Amino acid sequence: WRAQPESFHQFDTWVFAPPSPPPIQEVKTYADQLVGREKLEQALTDSWVASQLQTDIAIYEANWRQLNDGRMPQLIIGATVSAGPISRVDELYRLLADHLGLK
Repeated sequence: WRAQPESFHQFDTWVFAPPSPPPIQEVKTYADQLVGREKLEQALTDSWVASQLQTDIAIYEANWRQLNDGRMPQLIIGATVSAGPISRVDELYRLLADHLGLK
């Protein structure tokens, strides 16, 4: 995402399409092909990436402590956290309506 935001969806779909993520070297090779070596290297050494990862880990840890539930995905809306997949569309709509006023 940091190297070339418009390619993120394609990369994300490729990584998470199989039942298990591919080996890290395959992931790096694919990313290199997608955005180019120079852009990838710049992104991998960008301090923003490490900072964002630390923020994401801290949020996940706080949710784990609060909910005793580490399932992903975690949807955070205001002070409400939904852990694990949302199994029905009407459940998602209810969350959005209750916490964001969306109808």
